[in-house]
Amino acid sequence: MSATYQPGIQSSHHLSEERWPGRATLTRDVDPETAWYRAHPLDIPQGYTTGAYPRLPEHDEARIDPDTRTVLFRRSSVLVTCFDLDRVDTFHGHAVRAAVRDQYPEVLHE
Repeated sequence: MSATYQPGIQSSHHLSEERWPGRATLTRDVDPETAWYRAHPLDIPQGYTTGAYPRLPEHDEARIDPDTRTVLFRRSSVLVTCFDLDRVDTFHGHAVRAAVRDQYPEVLHE
């Protein structure tokens, strides 16, 4: 089930100019806001060093978009960053991938 539309969501410069162009795979013609609206909720515990998924960016909500194979993070009304599920090379990325593996294993091609 996809999450509901939230008016007023916008992308940070960091996401739209730096992260999205290099991390969104398969459908690069989709903007981050579109991916967010059609994405599925992803439950990721808060905290950089506590819980099952350490070292995650501070966020209010995370969602996974299977079409772009990204996990997007929202803080307040701003999409702040995303992680590409196919290119994981940081502690953050591994934590995000672990959450996806637990909740949406069909998305990963392992």
